[in-house]
Amino acid sequence: MRILIIHAGALGDCVLMLPAIVALAERFPDAWIELAGLASPHGLLERRSPVHRVVSIEQIGLYRAFTGELPEDLAAYLRGFDLIISWFGHCDAAYRRALESLRYGDAVPHLLIASSRPPEDGCEHAADYLLRTLAPLEIAACERTPRLTLLEEDHEAAKHLLRAFGIETSDEALHLIAIHPGSGGRHKCWPIVRFAQLIRALDRPDRTFLIIEGPADHDVVERLSQQCAEGRRGRLIRVTNAPLPHLAAVLARCRLFIGNDSGVTHLAAAVGTPVIALFIATDPARWGPRGHAHILRGDPSVEDVRALAERMLESADLTRRPRSRTDPIRSSCPQ
Repeated sequence: MRILIIHAGALGDCVLMLPAIVALAERFPDAWIELAGLASPHGLLERRSPVHRVVSIEQIGLYRAFTGELPEDLAAYLRGFDLIISWFGHCDAAYRRALESLRYGDAVPHLLIASSRPPEDGCEHAADYLLRTLAPLEIAACERTPRLTLLEEDHEAAKHLLRAFGIETSDEALHLIAIHPGSGGRHKCWPIVRFAQLIRALDRPDRTFLIIEGPADHDVVERLSQQCAEGRRGRLIRVTNAPLPHLAAVLARCRLFIGNDSGVTHLAAAVGTPVIALFIATDPARWGPRGHAHILRGDPSVEDVRALAERMLESADLTRRPRSRTDPIRSSCPQ
């Protein structure tokens, strides 16, 4: 059986899709699962989840379906699957009409089209909603927490990245704390001045703070670095634009992650890192990270976050090691 998933969300949406993908793989254990999405973040899921292969939506020209008709090459590609799940384009009548035209012909894939986002008027979590859209396939999920399984090559890349900053990950006394002050929207961000105050409050000689900087985070990270420039006992390191698999492996080595409602926060939770998620404006009932995550809503004080962080650091499992998998069955490379 060949399954195609179509999805075009950002990093957090991509992570929250994982329980549904796992449920699909359990329902159809011998299936080939292909994901049509974006090179980043969706490429992260290849071999690190039940997804065998990720292709670019642009590469296959999927946007041509919004004309209401399928060009011959695109129709031939889509007819190569037995099941197509499109968490994309559900509101566009022309797109739906184009995909539904696949039902006519010799090879007729089963088609499921739904929104990638839970209803605005409810409080259903996004991961639970995506699972619910699979109900016509008689899928019952047991695991509703997104989990990303890293590869050995990811761990090696993380070690190399950290060694460039003089950090040896074999040092069990090392306390790495990741901070991500950015988000997809300014309204979702805790004030930078409070992040700076939090770092000073948590500062100890045995603690190293990794400031995570993505493509849209330069300004906020620069301001945070300037405000933390003096008077620290621990180290502060900027991790800038690391490839997502490498960043995930770095986060998996941290004793704690603190960040806003962002894709990086979901990524940290998905690799098993203890997380403090600051939900300033959005509803964590619908969009909150799962796993070892504590969510502070509204306008938490620096002391609120510091006290929770110290409790979590105290209870952290020093022997926790990032999971890895080198399963050749799930490899997308030629055998």
